[in-house]
Amino acid sequence: LETAYSPVYGARPLRRFLERHVITTLSKMIIGGSLVDHSMVHISASGGKLTFTSKRKTTVSRSEYEAKRRRRDDDEDEMVLD
Repeated sequence: LETAYSPVYGARPLRRFLERHVITTLSKMIIGGSLVDHSMVHISASGGKLTFTSKRKTTVSRSEYEAKRRRRDDDEDEMVLD
């Protein structure tokens, strides 16, 4: 990650880093079937390595969405309003 920015070249190395490490990995996940419609991907960095975690979002009706929003008892589920 430290090599992703250069004072001389600005953000160009960052763009190459993102293409090489993030977009390529996400593309492989899509082709491999581990990413499906409405998936959310969390990318974290530790020890110089990127970790990709995907989670499928749940599609719900407006009334279910509002009820769940009021309860706020399940922070782990991501929702897409249908």
